[in-house]
Amino acid sequence: MSNIVFSIVLDEPGVILTDSRSLVGGGLSWTALVVTTIIIFHKSGEEERFEEAVFESTKIKKNRTIQVLKKLIGPGLLSVGIGSFVASIVDLFVFFVYGLTGLDNVPDLLFWIASLFYVLACIGASLLVYILITKRKRTNNESLEKMFEVAQPTSTSSIKFWPPTAIGFLTFFFMFPSGVLLASINWLRMGLNKKAIYHLVAGLVGAFIFIIVLLLIPDNGARGFSYLINIGVAYYLSRQTKNDLEKFKENNGTTQDAHWFGGCLIGLMMYGFYLFLLFLVFIVFDIAGVPIV
Repeated sequence: MSNIVFSIVLDEPGVILTDSRSLVGGGLSWTALVVTTIIIFHKSGEEERFEEAVFESTKIKKNRTIQVLKKLIGPGLLSVGIGSFVASIVDLFVFFVYGLTGLDNVPDLLFWIASLFYVLACIGASLLVYILITKRKRTNNESLEKMFEVAQPTSTSSIKFWPPTAIGFLTFFFMFPSGVLLASINWLRMGLNKKAIYHLVAGLVGAFIFIIVLLLIPDNGARGFSYLINIGVAYYLSRQTKNDLEKFKENNGTTQDAHWFGGCLIGLMMYGFYLFLLFLVFIVFDIAGVPIV
């Protein structure tokens, strides 16, 4: 499992190939899917109210599939590209350090650490891309809103949010990272960007801590700990969502509930991402010789 072979492509800086596992590729796929889903749902919810105001009189229908694909491909590829480049720098550092020390083989543990950083770098890059896109989009939207506020008031009834009950149930049945993502999408659509990003980062760190604790305590205790955390997070997210929705309705009028089907799909996606993190931490523990109860 050791004896990792590095191949550096000089004409393509930052590209490093290893002999190894498709786990990194799978992790990147999940990461790109998660972060681009955030961008897709936020952008679609943000643009719907302007489409409602601008095109309501003529009832022009746009092809939503093409719009979603455009939003998915651009930020997704850019995020993975930035993450890959940053992670490649880490791999290069590990490679040269062990080369200077005269060791031929790079330990598997360092490979898994680099792989973990690979995924985290993509998440960080995606957040950076999202912030830049949102900042530019907010400027354009403010100009567009001023242009049409006299001719036709902007309606928020087309913005869809997952209700607190849905977030609570999906948090419990698909693990708390699912609820964090759904609640964050709601907050992004409300314009609470800082709160959304804070909870996304806290959810990612919390997921790692949660998995580590699960692997270090007995099965019976792990089951009870899992129920306790998921119920607690479900209650917290439901209360936060309810309070924020009430404030949003007071200032912007009525809203619509998002479909449960879409929430379930996001829940399944996040559950798969959670299983990937669980498997990754398990492998790191196994290689490092950490006893798992």
